Amino acid sequence: MSIQNPFSMHRQAVWKERAATRAANPTLPLWIRVASLALGCHRANGHAAFKSGEIAEILGTPGRPLSPSAVSNAIKAAKNAGWIDKRSTSRCLVVPPHAVHGGLGHANDRCGVHGKIHFSREKVP
Repeated sequence: MSIQNPFSMHRQAVWKERAATRAANPTLPLWIRVASLALGCHRANGHAAFKSGEIAEILGTPGRPLSPSAVSNAIKAAKNAGWIDKRSTSRCLVVPPHAVHGGLGHANDRCGVHGKIHFSREKVP
């Protein structure tokens, strides 16, 4: 018997910690840390909203946030790799809706950055 597309749960705090702890693995590519941050912070609607500059603070070192261009490039690379959704920005990282389910809140909660959510489990082009 084979099981297609099995389901598993993850602990968001672990992903958030991996994103924020540069010292634990300084060679981890920045785009993977961005994707880890999305996985660690998303709500049930798939969105992880941040204040302006917050991602730069989290991914930088104490007292030294990443530059806006470094954050933008990392988000772009994570999108291109398919680890985060194409709608992701420096104010809201969006997990791939076809791959991630769950989180706090409700799947239809409004995103403060993107507005009303039409969250679908289908792959977004």
